[in-house]
Amino acid sequence: MSKKIAAVICVLAVVLVLGAVAFASGEASTRGAVAEITVPETAADWIMDAFSTKAFTDDPVDDALAEDIVQAGINAPSAQNKQPCRFIIVKDETLKSALAKTPVVVIVAVPTESYTGGGDSQFAAGLSAEAMYLYAQASGLGAHMYTAPVEMTINKSAESQAAYGIPEGYEAAVVIGFGHYADYVDAASAATVRNDYDSFVAVLG
Repeated sequence: MSKKIAAVICVLAVVLVLGAVAFASGEASTRGAVAEITVPETAADWIMDAFSTKAFTDDPVDDALAEDIVQAGINAPSAQNKQPCRFIIVKDETLKSALAKTPVVVIVAVPTESYTGGGDSQFAAGLSAEAMYLYAQASGLGAHMYTAPVEMTINKSAESQAAYGIPEGYEAAVVIGFGHYADYVDAASAATVRNDYDSFVAVLG
């Protein structure tokens, strides 16, 4: 994974605050226990309480909702409104299973030159991923971001890029999976506990 992609993922990890979910009992569950999902009430709550779902059911996601999720990614901002991202919804079961075990899998692709030039497209991909992530959760679905398949599966060759529908001159930047929560998901151990504010932030002046 390139350093720029790693930077994007780090930004997303901070913004999404993947560890804010609590159980109604106030105690962490043991592995395999049923998670108590807290439903946020405001947009701010969705951002602060977002978490990464680790297990999904096989129940299908409505096509219209999947399209709305992708539209949220399209609506995300980009530098100078360049709108560099392209979105591939993977429906082929064989191709999809090599990327993620979720009912809906979306690849976000960016221009190849962004890997050697400026990082604007990389951050646009990150913003699109965040927008889709939060829209899915606000719609009652679980979401998970995958980076390993980007280089190991999709970008490993021109042939594999073509198989996954990556446009010419583009490369995959991130894979997002969506689906319904599995009833045995352990939301407490599914996310990383965040460090305190002061360990992340420097104030000048």
